[in-house]
Amino acid sequence: MNDTVIHSQDLRSSLGETLDGYKAYSYKVPYALSEYVDNSTASYFINKDRLKNIFGQNYKLKIKINYYPNEGLHGSLEIIDNAYGMDRETLNNALKIAKKPIITGGRNEYGMGLKTSSSWFGEVWEVETQRPDSDTFLHSRIDIPELIKNGNFLVSINESSRTYPGYSTRIKISSLRRKITLKDFKTLKNELGSIYRRDIQNGDIEIYVNNEKCFFEEIEILDTTKLPSLKNIENRIWKKDFKDFIEFENQKLEISGFVALRDGGEERRKKYGISAYDETGFSLFRLNRIIEGGPKMNFKPKEIFGSTNSFISLRLFGEINMDNFPVTQAKNQFDWEYNGLKDLFIEKIKEICEKDKFIYTANNFREGVGKISQIAIKNLADNLINQLPEKYINEDSSLEIDKDNLILIDISEKRGYEIPIGIKGTRYLLKVFFVSDPSIDLYTFNSEASKESYGNVTLKVTINEAFPLFSKLNIDERFMDILHKIIVILALSEKISMSIGEPKNNYFLIPHKKIREEFNSILNILNENSDQDFFSKHI
Repeated sequence: MNDTVIHSQDLRSSLGETLDGYKAYSYKVPYALSEYVDNSTASYFINKDRLKNIFGQNYKLKIKINYYPNEGLHGSLEIIDNAYGMDRETLNNALKIAKKPIITGGRNEYGMGLKTSSSWFGEVWEVETQRPDSDTFLHSRIDIPELIKNGNFLVSINESSRTYPGYSTRIKISSLRRKITLKDFKTLKNELGSIYRRDIQNGDIEIYVNNEKCFFEEIEILDTTKLPSLKNIENRIWKKDFKDFIEFENQKLEISGFVALRDGGEERRKKYGISAYDETGFSLFRLNRIIEGGPKMNFKPKEIFGSTNSFISLRLFGEINMDNFPVTQAKNQFDWEYNGLKDLFIEKIKEICEKDKFIYTANNFREGVGKISQIAIKNLADNLINQLPEKYINEDSSLEIDKDNLILIDISEKRGYEIPIGIKGTRYLLKVFFVSDPSIDLYTFNSEASKESYGNVTLKVTINEAFPLFSKLNIDERFMDILHKIIVILALSEKISMSIGEPKNNYFLIPHKKIREEFNSILNILNENSDQDFFSKHI
């Protein structure tokens, strides 16, 4: 019988190889930066009383994130805070792989964020820190390529004495692994403002991105008590606080927060550069910080919201606290995909929304959805007019428009405009109305002998803002401009086609391709006589 020979193998990676592996983490920039904010706010919450004793009751935690695009190949990052800073033991823990913080239970519960996010961002990073009530200054530099080259497991922490410099911790990341554009940093202000909205709203925490202060504005709540009575829609303020539990693996996981329906907010969305669809959905919180959510990133399960452009997706939103739910190490999502917890959560939230008719109302409420202002209507009309040629003439076609006679219409529930237009030998008074009525089609038109001073035909086109397709106008003004032009040209094409049709029982028998031919003919006239494509300009 042969003896078994056992060989011991050293399976350790070098420190450099371990840190280098973090470059493959599934981070997105706002959540990678959130690791630093988590560390700063955790330090603040633990030491809040001590900090206020040192700096006074007006002390505010300030976290500054700066990007320097001209330093190195892809620029460099700097994160500075005035929290409590670190002593040698705390910094040693922060630099050590898989070492949890001395005080656990806060946002930096895993003790990995500094290593993973810094190594994800760049190859070289350094930390300097000093507590405001100490003259001990600590500094450490991590050069991943150098660590790999030498196979080191050791990192130096340098200690010196100095006067407190006005900040507690500074992290500098250079030799960035990925390019971060200035455009990315413009959106970061909104994203971090949303993720840490509760910290910002409490008044004593400020976050800056390239010296611009992060902020968050509350979404307007739909209040149907201010509107005329609507069929099958309750008169109330559409927000409801809730607290409930989910039974899971012999645990009771608490959920709380609110569900609501949004209303208005056009000015806020314009400022943020987002759409109505971008700000709806659920923001999922843990320890008062968003884990999933924010502009364009909110939680929108199809079991509740249906399609991405549904009326529910246009209205329903909320905030949900989930402090006892497990999260991934990167803290950018909940760890619930494969154990059934996510399905139970969605089922419970849907039940809460259905109980008080939030889903029904979001799907059926139409008042004001997609309602275009007179200013927007004038812009639509101007865009149409400005891209029509002054005059087009050949043997059998002409197109002209009286640009000086645009009249805005605002009567009863109808808003719109009228303009004299001539095409193919016929002069029309074109009247375009916008209405909001879920019971009618996207557009209708009719014509009659003109009673006006211009031409011999009045052509009335009615566009329905409440039609699901047209609800897109809330998120894309270019789409609204293009759709408006298409509808007007389709109505003109249909009217022109009727001139060769055979009347029969109040209908016209028109060759099946005639409307298409007229539509293409008008588009060709417009494109041949405009400086740019007819659909290329928008509000």
